[in-house]
Amino acid sequence: MRRLVLQLSRLTGALAGCALVGLLALILAGIVARALGLDLVGHDAYAGYCLAAAALLGSAEALRRNDQIRTRALLDLLPASIARLIDHIARVTAALLGFALAVYLTRLAYLSWQFGDVSQGSDATPLWLPQSMVAFGALAFALSLLADCFRPLVERADEAATSEWPPR
Repeated sequence: MRRLVLQLSRLTGALAGCALVGLLALILAGIVARALGLDLVGHDAYAGYCLAAAALLGSAEALRRNDQIRTRALLDLLPASIARLIDHIARVTAALLGFALAVYLTRLAYLSWQFGDVSQGSDATPLWLPQSMVAFGALAFALSLLADCFRPLVERADEAATSEWPPR
């Protein structure tokens, strides 16, 4: 599972980078079009889609690289056993919330597809297209959060396997 989550987080990280490049291109196109007096229809909506996709697609890779913000001030004040317990409870809670978000966003994309929901702009983009990318990012993030729940157990097992026995 670790290997699958690693490959998935790398893929979604690359897709997040592509979404950010798309966001940059749309913003620059909007600036140039405005300077030339042209009307670029729907570019702001597409930029918003790219931003939403980049935010959730990049979350799994950020978690894997430990780039997420974690406040450890309270945990550092507690005894190690209690701090580990609270940290594990926080990891499990985050995974549950991540899966709830993934299920909700997947359902939203499915319902948009089922009802043929389109954007309100003149471009009439089928909303399930950007919503499915956001849902995919949320699912990858939820899987990374689940893998993160098991990380302390795997690290302890790795330490035990590499340590000398009996200890000196």
